[in-house]
Amino acid sequence: MSVLPVQSGQSKQSNQVFLSAISPLVGFQRLLGQLNVSTESGRAAWAGRLWRAYAVLLHATLLVSVIAHTIPYLSVLSELSQKRGPFKAFVQTEGYGLGTLLRVTAVFLNAGVTGRKVRDVLSQLQSVSGAIVVESATFAARLRRFRRRSVGLLALLSLLAAAEAVLDLLRRGTGCPAVLGVRHCGWHLLLAPGRFIMSVSYIMVSGQLLLISLLCAAGLRCVHEQLRQLHPEQPQLAERLRQLRAQHQRLVDAHRQLLSAGGAAVTCVMAAALLTAITSTCLLGWGVTYTVTSGRGQPLLRVAPPALQALAAVTVLLAPAEAGQQLLQPLGDAQRRLLRLETRPAGPADRQRRRYLAELERDLATAGDLGLFRLHRPLALAVLNIVYTSYMIMSQFQQAQETACPTSA
Repeated sequence: MSVLPVQSGQSKQSNQVFLSAISPLVGFQRLLGQLNVSTESGRAAWAGRLWRAYAVLLHATLLVSVIAHTIPYLSVLSELSQKRGPFKAFVQTEGYGLGTLLRVTAVFLNAGVTGRKVRDVLSQLQSVSGAIVVESATFAARLRRFRRRSVGLLALLSLLAAAEAVLDLLRRGTGCPAVLGVRHCGWHLLLAPGRFIMSVSYIMVSGQLLLISLLCAAGLRCVHEQLRQLHPEQPQLAERLRQLRAQHQRLVDAHRQLLSAGGAAVTCVMAAALLTAITSTCLLGWGVTYTVTSGRGQPLLRVAPPALQALAAVTVLLAPAEAGQQLLQPLGDAQRRLLRLETRPAGPADRQRRRYLAELERDLATAGDLGLFRLHRPLALAVLNIVYTSYMIMSQFQQAQETACPTSA
């Protein structure tokens, strides 16, 4: 089987298919102005200006959110520290202070580090996918199926993040007068846009790494499809094997860059997430102890959601790194078997070739099925957090009816 010539029309069409397939993956980088992906060259300049304007608006919104978050938090923390001491003041205001600020910082660090790396990975995938689309009749269908799956998955995760943000706003709105005082609640409610963007951004940054990992696996399966069509008696077998191994190598290199992006993102965010998790765990332990000794459940209701949010954030960020690391091992095994197949003589090695292809098929099947299964923990934690926050909102509404809010100072 000789290499099919890449015609200009087919190449342009394959490029359109690839860009259309990856467009759901790069939403957050596009919002930050770090990546510009357009499927129509005539609209590229207009789309670039639009995304840059939106990026400025996004940065301004998050900056206002950080200011609106920091001013009331530090003011109330200072006032309560003089009356009750630093520890009790920190415990009372934690649900409204440090955890959310750390999550905003983590999103910016994560996006800043992964933006350039994701752009490089997508560029490398595009270079190899153009040839695969022409050679493989099924790869375009795989890309379309991949697009539907990625859009559905990101939409589901974004809806969960939006629900969490809305419920969190209701919880903080009902509890704000009792914790921060009436005069600080106006500042506090300005956090609503930033909180929604932050929740969705967490999903976009981590979800796109998982989906690009699945895209690497789809390309490798198409390389495997081409291998299955080879015959030992075929002319120019060694040349064809070298070409397929070059495609395989570029996909593996792209995936290694993807792991590097995931590792850098996890490294940047881990300090903030770990500090939030430790703080929330200590507060949760204090809330459980206080609830058991006093019989009152309000401290537990106040400190449990930050612990759940921190745990969900850590698992969402670790999911792409964990899936990618487990994916890299079968990819390396497949690469070594492909190299051994290339160096074997064509005639006597048919039995060895079939065995290598069977092993390669098993490895690629394993590689392609890893990504989505790694999302069950963050999804479960997101649902648990929403259910628990809903329960706490009802509890706070009931408490607000029984206890009058303090007047403004």
